[in-house]
Amino acid sequence: MSNRTLTRQATGVILRHAALLGIGYLIGALNQAPWIGISAALIGALTWHVAYRTFLQHWLQISPPPPIPPGSGDWPQIFARIQHFRNRSAAHKERSEKFGAIWQTFVDSLPDAAFVLNSEFEIQACNQRAADILAIDKSHLTGLISNYLRQPQLQSFLHNANDRNNVVITTPRAPDLTLRCRLSHCDKDHLLLQLLDISEQVQAQKMRIDFVANASHELRTPVTVLKGYLDSLVDDETLPGDLRQPVDVMNEQVNRMQELISDLMELNVLESGGLAPVDTPVNVATVLEGVHREAQASPHCPQDFRIEVTSDTGIYGSTSEFHSIVSNLVSNALRFTAAAGSVQVRWSTSPAGGELRVSDTGIGIDEAELTRITERFYRTEAGKARHQFGTGLGLAIVKHALARHESSLSISSEFGKGSVFTCTFPPHRLCEGLSDSDAEH
Repeated sequence: MSNRTLTRQATGVILRHAALLGIGYLIGALNQAPWIGISAALIGALTWHVAYRTFLQHWLQISPPPPIPPGSGDWPQIFARIQHFRNRSAAHKERSEKFGAIWQTFVDSLPDAAFVLNSEFEIQACNQRAADILAIDKSHLTGLISNYLRQPQLQSFLHNANDRNNVVITTPRAPDLTLRCRLSHCDKDHLLLQLLDISEQVQAQKMRIDFVANASHELRTPVTVLKGYLDSLVDDETLPGDLRQPVDVMNEQVNRMQELISDLMELNVLESGGLAPVDTPVNVATVLEGVHREAQASPHCPQDFRIEVTSDTGIYGSTSEFHSIVSNLVSNALRFTAAAGSVQVRWSTSPAGGELRVSDTGIGIDEAELTRITERFYRTEAGKARHQFGTGLGLAIVKHALARHESSLSISSEFGKGSVFTCTFPPHRLCEGLSDSDAEH
């Protein structure tokens, strides 16, 4: 209702009551008692209002309400207005119950715990699995979802998530229960929050990590002993010539075994989330210079191997892990690039973040294999054909180390022409004006 309409109605009420008082005054004046006439008019108006108010009170308590009382003036309009709002409220309630039943049927059909939330993150519907996980009666699950799931990472996720993101949480009531939370949009006003129980996957992952860690530690000592004896034999000038080749082969295989154990232990630490990287300044230029020296000492280093640093900006993170990222990418490029080929490493920054790019003119990667090359122990068919064998863990280490730095790896390649590996670091990970004295050692 507009302000103009309200003003007009208020003016009408005032004028009608003024007219009533004027009539009372005139009647009283004719009888030489104007104040008695005014008083009688006031008493009549008051009685009329009290009667209608009493009727309104009873009318509101009756369901369904009786017809609007006849008459003229303000009260019939008030009754009509109230009835209009009651009809609208009833229609809205019926519509809400209808949609509530639809949402309830929808979540009941889902195998995982699920909540339908409105735009304020209030629970509109949930299934029995959700109630079981929270150990709360389903009928009591109302109000804000934060009343039941208070984890800070979940609250941040709800306010910043998109359909591609998820977050993993545990619940205080069941510490052994691990849930992957996924949020998707049902419509413009409703969200679907799914809680997937990944406890068995997490337990299996932990068992695998523990097994690899234990096996690596157990293998490390005997391999180190073998390496010591073989180094002595390799340096022994009195070693018979017919034994030289077998000893060299054994030494090469032990070196591979040591490299494999070292990579397994490093990947295990990254996957387990242990020793989280500290947010200390990392001098990117210094790390790249070190990798450049290491690469030049490699027998696989091509004639054209260049490192380009276009910014003195560093990153916040772990120097050892950043060195591992660069070293593994460069080692991978050197292994599959001919001596006459080219390998280039470039570090640059922009308002969008930092970019480390390692490009080569090597054998390239088949498009069908691009999605798998960061898997542990995966080797491309081209690499197998050329008998180029690393540990098969380098790119897996790169992927996990980047994830711990909130960064990502993208790969583009053309088979037979070369590959480009691009590491993207977010802006908040960049460290401006870094000097050698500031960097982590």
